Amino acid sequence: MTGPSSHQPVQVLLVDDSAANRLIIGRHLTSSGLEVDEADGGAEALRRIAITDYDLLVLDWHMPDVDGLAITAHVRDREREPTRHTPIVCVTASTTMSDRRRCFAAGVDGFVAKPVTRAELMNAVSAVLGGSEFTSAPAAERGRTWAVENNLVTDPEVLTTLVDQLGTATVVGVVEAFLRDLGPRSQSLIQAMASAKDDEHAAEETHHQAHSLRSPCFMLGATRLARLCQEVESEGATTSTDPLVFQTCVYETKQQLERWVRSINHATPEPKELSKQ
Repeated sequence: MTGPSSHQPVQVLLVDDSAANRLIIGRHLTSSGLEVDEADGGAEALRRIAITDYDLLVLDWHMPDVDGLAITAHVRDREREPTRHTPIVCVTASTTMSDRRRCFAAGVDGFVAKPVTRAELMNAVSAVLGGSEFTSAPAAERGRTWAVENNLVTDPEVLTTLVDQLGTATVVGVVEAFLRDLGPRSQSLIQAMASAKDDEHAAEETHHQAHSLRSPCFMLGATRLARLCQEVESEGATTSTDPLVFQTCVYETKQQLERWVRSINHATPEPKELSKQ
C-alpha cells in the first residue's frame, strides 16, 4: 500500500508496551507492504512523532507511561492547519461501546479489538487511509468470542490463525517468549495483589501488571487468564480475585501452551535442502 499523497510506502508508527503485541501487529503491517517504526511506550512515541511525520499511527490504548488517548490528544492539538490530519488506529482489549465512544471522542479514526487479526487490522487501516480493501476475516477469527464466553483456558483457533498469517516459526517464538515471561510476571502480579489494599504503590503496580499480562494473553488466545487479568485491572485494590485461582489459571495456561508448542514442533518437518538448479 502506498502513501496517501505519493507512491512512497506508508510510514507507520506502531506503539505498544508489549513486545509480543508489537511483533504480531508489526508483521501484519509489514506483510501488507507498510513500513513500520516501533515504540515501546507513549513517551518514546511522542519523541518519534516530534521528529517524523508519520502517515499512520497504530496505538495501544492502555500503557503505563503515556496512553494511546493521551498521544492522540497531543497529535490532534498539533494539527492546527485544517488540511493536516494524521490517521490513528487504536488497538485495544477494552472493547465495550463506551470504550469505543471514548476513543472516537478523543480523535481516533479506527478501532481494532485484541486479539488482532490481519484482516481486521488491515480493514481498519484501509478505511482510515482510503486505500485498497482487504479480505474479510475467516470464520475462525470471527468465532473467538465463543472461547471467552465458554471460559476456555486457551483458544486454539487464535494460534491457528496466527500461524496461517505469520508462519509457524514466528508464532512458536512469540509463544515461547511469552511462556518464559509468564512465571515472573504472574508472581509479580500476585505479590502486588496481596498488598494492594494497604499500599497505594502496590495498587498501582497491580493495575500495571494486570494490564501488561492481559494484553499478550488476549493476543495469543489465553482467554481465561486474560479475563482474570481484566477483572484484576478493573477492580484494582478492591479485587476479589482469589490468588490461588489466579495461580491455578496461570499453571493451566502454561501447560496448554507448552503442549501446543510440542505438538507444533513434532508436526513440523525438517526443512529439505534445496536442489541445485
